[in-house]
Amino acid sequence: LSRKMQVTLFDVKNKPVVTGTGFIRYIDGMFRGIIHLGQVPNGTYYLKIMSEGTLTTSVLPIFQSIRNDRLNIIPPVVLHQGDITADNALTLEDFNIALVCFQDRKCDEAELLDFNDDEKTDITDYNLLLQSFWKYEGD
Repeated sequence: LSRKMQVTLFDVKNKPVVTGTGFIRYIDGMFRGIIHLGQVPNGTYYLKIMSEGTLTTSVLPIFQSIRNDRLNIIPPVVLHQGDITADNALTLEDFNIALVCFQDRKCDEAELLDFNDDEKTDITDYNLLLQSFWKYEGD
């Protein structure tokens, strides 16, 4: 199973330079994958990552040296899941929608709530949701 991921590179003047998409997989507690950005001029950038149901997240450290003559590996990023309403914030509304789904096991958002991509919406996904609720807004 995989998820579509979007990465946007910004220059030091906060101008978006390029956006790329790719697919990632949830493996051993982490999302892993390759995002192709095409030819990007060598330079210093900051990156923001997002996927459906997650908060937009900045890669830390903020500034990354990107070169177009090599594979650029970014540090691990924690993606906070549970943004069911797609407003880039974890709110009580997201929690209430999720709670109904976890209780009834029948809802329109079941695929969004399968946070570990095991094709089940269960207590593991609920625990992953609760872990995300300490952060309220995305970058």
